Amino acid sequence: MEFIGLFIFACLVGFIMLIGGLWITAYVLRGNMFSQQQRNMTARFWLMVINRLLRAKIHVTGRENLPHDSFVVIANHASMMDILALCEAIPTGIAFVAKDEVVKLPFIGAWMTTMKCIFINREDVRGSIKLINETGVEQVKSGLPMVIFPEGTRSLSHDVAPFKGGSFSLATNAKAPVVPITIENSYKVTKNFPKKTQIYVTIHPVITPEVYEQETRNQLAAKTYEQVVSGFTHVN
Repeated sequence: MEFIGLFIFACLVGFIMLIGGLWITAYVLRGNMFSQQQRNMTARFWLMVINRLLRAKIHVTGRENLPHDSFVVIANHASMMDILALCEAIPTGIAFVAKDEVVKLPFIGAWMTTMKCIFINREDVRGSIKLINETGVEQVKSGLPMVIFPEGTRSLSHDVAPFKGGSFSLATNAKAPVVPITIENSYKVTKNFPKKTQIYVTIHPVITPEVYEQETRNQLAAKTYEQVVSGFTHVN
């Protein structure tokens, strides 16, 4: 039964990617016909459709904690579904700091490029840091919230690896509020399909620049880690 479920899941994802890819390609080719806000709204709607087709129900608490200005999201990372869950959970447009191999994926790479995501090469640490501290900081300052996963890789479980202090340079250099977010059950979507998976997204109170400027990045990383881990309330 598990194999059948995975097979059906793979077929459905392939179909979604085909249809979505055609839409995304046409959308990207329109160039500057639409504003960034319109692109964000359209992409978010499409990703919400994908969540429904993948039988993922997103429960969000703490939206009132989101700042009105730009911010940097720090979240745990267990699955590619984290991206879809966050796009639905956060009503404003957001961009992600992602590994550069993602940009090579058909259609998905084009979509993420359109949304001004930043692609880093983990083997080129210096170049990645420069990209984040220049392009990323500029985008946050311009009003585009960004998401970074400070564990460095997907855990495929509820286990959360220690957060890397360097991941917080995006927020500290942009002097932007840090929004810790806990994502639960995202890795279960492929295991549960075609059954429904309940994904819980908890948006914690922000850590403002006035607070974290009194701390080192490692201290900020430890504090944010504690908040994210404290949000696991649906583990079973």
